[in-house]
Amino acid sequence: MSNSSERSVERVLDLLEELANWPYGVSLSDISRAVQLNKTTVYRLLNTLIDKGYVLKDPVSGKYRLSMRLFELGSQGQNGRHILTVALPYMERLARKTNKTICLAIPDGVDVVYLFKGGAYNIGARTPIYVGLRAPMYCTGTGKSIMASLSDEEIRTIWKHSSISKVADNTITSLPTFLEEIARIRVQGYAIDNVEHDIGFCGVAASIYDCNHYPCAAIGVSGSVKEISLEQLHTLAPEIKEIANEISQLLNN
Repeated sequence: MSNSSERSVERVLDLLEELANWPYGVSLSDISRAVQLNKTTVYRLLNTLIDKGYVLKDPVSGKYRLSMRLFELGSQGQNGRHILTVALPYMERLARKTNKTICLAIPDGVDVVYLFKGGAYNIGARTPIYVGLRAPMYCTGTGKSIMASLSDEEIRTIWKHSSISKVADNTITSLPTFLEEIARIRVQGYAIDNVEHDIGFCGVAASIYDCNHYPCAAIGVSGSVKEISLEQLHTLAPEIKEIANEISQLLNN
């Protein structure tokens, strides 16, 4: 490999590593300054990374951030030990038992991204969740369960950078009220989505942890409010917590 090619690879890696420090996005000027390259060069490299799916550009703010592509590659490189492989049999078992939609989501900035949706053999129980869906943490069961495992400072940062709005009947839009909700989640060990993200749907979720006891994902059960009550969600919660714990243990073996 020529010196110029080696330098190009180094520049791309520098960009990716710097973008990882900006989960909420970074401007062209700021990242150019951080990696000490002129904006023209950085702009060209970023566009190549966008074309390859490694970087996303916010159409409103113009800021750049990493996509989930590196996560996907990392998962593929773990010889089948990545979270989907480990969690799949547990989620399938849960789907058969509950006849509800089972999902797995991971945190990405201020959002969660759904990597799995399964179950819901009863057509009436199907939810609007789909694989690849990006949803705000603050108003989803999976997102709230993940946030409850973070520090108060991290929670406030996520809240500050989220577009807070009332998207469903019971969406929490007040930070003090949300922090009270987080306190309840921490005590009970699971989160309830009480018609907070999708009109007519509710759910329960619990976090999955990596070897550093950091919430790397969340598993949830959801369904139509016509098919499942809040009481039933709370009844399901201990099993969701147990499964999340088992997946966490297997991930860390």
